[in-house]
Amino acid sequence: MTAWVCILFWGLAFGQTDYAALDAQNGFFDYELGASLDTLDGFVYDGQSQKKERYLVKSLPLEYAGVKFKSVHFLFYRKRMHSIVLRTEGLAQSEALLELLKLYYGPGEQDYLAPSYRWPGKVVKLTYEMNLLTKNAEAVFESVEMQHVFSREWR
Repeated sequence: MTAWVCILFWGLAFGQTDYAALDAQNGFFDYELGASLDTLDGFVYDGQSQKKERYLVKSLPLEYAGVKFKSVHFLFYRKRMHSIVLRTEGLAQSEALLELLKLYYGPGEQDYLAPSYRWPGKVVKLTYEMNLLTKNAEAVFESVEMQHVFSREWR
């Protein structure tokens, strides 16, 4: 028991984590990365983005756990969900999103001094970036498997 407490303390104190919660959730809201578009209801085509099809769900509320989103988009590659993109507008909402991500998935790894974080899970890679001028932010949940497929085909 004492050994497990020491390991837990060491991991928390020095920011080491295995991102198990991120990988276990494998998505956001109730949408799972890698899911087939054919099995999902309510998705409306909204254009192309980086050789991926972009969709939105009109019935999806743009507020979650106190964070108001400017937009929520779902990117599909080969009709499988590749990523979920959350965008906020303004400093208050951008900071609220970052705090929510840290609460759910741990502190993440901060890139230099910029408001840019990443949570490199084995199944899901999560990134957060805030624009220093506009204070708008974007969080992207990306399927590691789908990104490998995409990268192989678009080298």
